[in-house]
Amino acid sequence: MKRLKAILAVVLIFLFGAIFGAMNGAKWMERQFRQKAAEGPPAVSAMITRRLARQLDLRADQGDQVLAITREAQRKIAALREEREPAVRQIVREAETSIRALLEGSQAREFEALLEKAAASADQSAQ
Repeated sequence: MKRLKAILAVVLIFLFGAIFGAMNGAKWMERQFRQKAAEGPPAVSAMITRRLARQLDLRADQGDQVLAITREAQRKIAALREEREPAVRQIVREAETSIRALLEGSQAREFEALLEKAAASADQSAQ
């Protein structure tokens, strides 16, 4: 019975360690991605290329091609965002106007404060 308890204790410790490690690993990966995303598209392309090179055992020439492909994809996405941005902004302005029409007094003031805070946050992120 003592031996069974000892084995169960070791198994539980191992399981808790695995769960804790997985949770921390996921948080670490999320932080790494956010950091690379903040550094901009070239850093994200490099991160994707390194990960694929490691996981797929890519040759150097394949890694170079993957990097070129991801950079080209990012360039196309940026162009598409730039092209669509005015329409998206117009839709957002229309939604804000519709929401304002529904709100009363303190709700309207709080909504404006939320919009100002969101705009300031977006400005800070863009810098």
